[in-house]
Amino acid sequence: MFPIVLKDAFTKQEVGKLADLLNSAFPDEMKPEYQNSANFAMIDEHKGERGAEIRESIMNMFCASPCLQVAEKVLRDQPVFLMHECAFRFHEPGQYDSHLAFHLDGQFMGTESTTLNFWVPTVDVGETAPGLTFLRPECDIRLFINAFNQNKMGGPTVHTEADLERIYGAPIDSLVTTPVVTAGSVLLFHQTTLHSTQKLPEGGDYRLSIEFRIGQRSALPKHYQSGKYEYAVPQNDGSVWNFDYRRESGT
Repeated sequence: MFPIVLKDAFTKQEVGKLADLLNSAFPDEMKPEYQNSANFAMIDEHKGERGAEIRESIMNMFCASPCLQVAEKVLRDQPVFLMHECAFRFHEPGQYDSHLAFHLDGQFMGTESTTLNFWVPTVDVGETAPGLTFLRPECDIRLFINAFNQNKMGGPTVHTEADLERIYGAPIDSLVTTPVVTAGSVLLFHQTTLHSTQKLPEGGDYRLSIEFRIGQRSALPKHYQSGKYEYAVPQNDGSVWNFDYRRESGT
């Protein structure tokens, strides 16, 4: 049942290295559109050859962790990195501007095939720094999806705590849960898991995190099937991980 916590998937030393890599990957010119977030496709665009080295170092860390094997078991397929949606984000202390309201990754990933989000914080979250707040697994996600579809046709909003209380007819504390997660542990969920950025008093402490969005080689999301975006297939020759970058023909 999602979300799943993969405890200590990365060691403290690995978390430190991952944080250094993420900080070095942010664009030098912090325009408003990526003030608090960037993705793997941006790294090459802004960092050039050095960006490719940073990106592959980050992907190597994922493959060397338990995460890749978990992805294989859950997907029952060859996992691939969805480059445009593998993203890293940071929240400044005391800020709410970078907090995301309740949403499904399926709103931009699509729902025609399963995609996984391996969410890795580089600091402890859930108490002092903002983690992720989830709709409890026992709550029927179909109620939210129906309300979301009604919203697209001009119905009431669906993204706030008050909206969830209206949709489910229950107080918010009975509807949501926020796991306390240590740095280097991983929150794993799929694209129809409702979640938001945790709201903490005064915005909470600094947080840097990365989202490895992983898809199925034989059942890519539509925007990858069309050839719009590149994906990466991890390959191991017995000593090191390499990545085969591909783009579908769209036919």
